[in-house]
Amino acid sequence: MVGGMADRSVEITLSSERKPVDALTEAFAAAERSIDAAVYKFSLRTVFVALEEALDRGVAVRLVVDKRLIDCETAGFAGRLAKKKGRVTVRKWPGDKLHAKLVIIDDRQVLSGSYNWSKSAEKNTELLLCFDDSPSVGRFASLFEDLWKDAEEL
Repeated sequence: MVGGMADRSVEITLSSERKPVDALTEAFAAAERSIDAAVYKFSLRTVFVALEEALDRGVAVRLVVDKRLIDCETAGFAGRLAKKKGRVTVRKWPGDKLHAKLVIIDDRQVLSGSYNWSKSAEKNTELLLCFDDSPSVGRFASLFEDLWKDAEEL
């Protein structure tokens, strides 16, 4: 129970209890229809492979990334995904840092917290929040749609 509301649930973990990359790749593996994500850094090969596998299963992927990530690393994982045609679309955030980190799986589960998809984050103590209740997922979906609308096409 979060905030005294009986209809809301959230799993809260630190990276010392569960590696965020494991939670993320497991969520990608379970995706059936869609993965929507906003991310600041993306340098983990395991995350890239998990997204490619989801695409191969027919899952639609939308990523909003920090503009520096795309502008500086067009050969990096976000840039490589952006070059794929079909079920993946990558947009860049036009404003200052896009430091928000969120993933929505099939409009039924959200992962959010302090975790970047980066090698350096693997050494940090990171916070991971997993939501699966409709009100929270709906709110995160609304926030993502706002980011998506304001992000620039590549």
